[in-house]
Amino acid sequence: MKKKIFFLFISFAFVYPNDKVEVYFESINNAELAIVNQEFSNAHAQYKKAFGSHTPFSYDIHNAILVAQELNDFKTAIIYSKILFQRDITSNFFNQSKFSKLIQSHLWKKMMLSDFDSNHEYIKTNFNKELRKKIEVLIEMDQKFRINSNRDSLIVYDSLIRQETNLLLDKYGFLSEAKTGVWQRNDTTLSFSHPIDVILLHQVKNGHKELFTKLKYFVKTGQMHPLKLAELGYWSDDKSLQFGCSDINQTVFYQINDELYTCNDERVEKINDNRKQYFLESLEDLKKKIFFYYFRDKRFKLNISYSTPYLTTQNEETKRYYIKLGLKLMKKLPNNDAYFKQ
Repeated sequence: MKKKIFFLFISFAFVYPNDKVEVYFESINNAELAIVNQEFSNAHAQYKKAFGSHTPFSYDIHNAILVAQELNDFKTAIIYSKILFQRDITSNFFNQSKFSKLIQSHLWKKMMLSDFDSNHEYIKTNFNKELRKKIEVLIEMDQKFRINSNRDSLIVYDSLIRQETNLLLDKYGFLSEAKTGVWQRNDTTLSFSHPIDVILLHQVKNGHKELFTKLKYFVKTGQMHPLKLAELGYWSDDKSLQFGCSDINQTVFYQINDELYTCNDERVEKINDNRKQYFLESLEDLKKKIFFYYFRDKRFKLNISYSTPYLTTQNEETKRYYIKLGLKLMKKLPNNDAYFKQ
């Protein structure tokens, strides 16, 4: 009984009221649509509204910094930047050309002198370093034994990793970047997927679908970004976790050879209902963001991950499979080259 009480107490410490979570993601969507329309003052106001209702996710902070820079509001851009620094992002991240106006400002140079040590490291990080180390140990085990072990050994180690992961989730709630700090792929790339996401992916792929009860709860209470649930949802039997035109992640456009497919009307209605439950924008809004990112401006990290897969195949059965799932032909392309290029 004591254990149950302890779990509830700890979990509620990280819960946001549902209406606050809804305000956050609605405001983020409005901000991203304003970016698509080049309405930066509106986007700026929407980010302020979102961040006032909920602890922001790092991708959203990144976009808000760029919007503030567009408006020459370097003071606000630096306030947002400090949140990323507190999560252990490196100062080199801002050496990208897209931040050039900001880092040339007087306010930025003043901050670099006052808030960084001689090794250019931020002196006021506030994430849980002990928790981060525990996750790093778990991902090291996950990777090491996945590569080097036989199947029987892997089952044993996955069981140990799952037990430790569940203990951490029960104690801390979802292990978000606000708690563990961010992970960077390199100096210029902020990684959306963290080690805990890889661990969870391997666990649900191995059939531990009971984890989805927790993961859905974490999204509904604002602890976990819904796109992380979209990535994992493919391994669930719960059809409410289908967020795209196919059965993978949040696919909106699916290119097969020289043909580009998208959702048929019936599929759009069903998927939009699912997306709304978990604070994701409609497929119509997502399409606007996809075209903006690929054909106009790639500086912003919009909510488009996992949305444009590309498949080369000569198997007509594969096409029929995806059409049966709810895809329809959108356009014939001139060749097999990727329509949405990174």
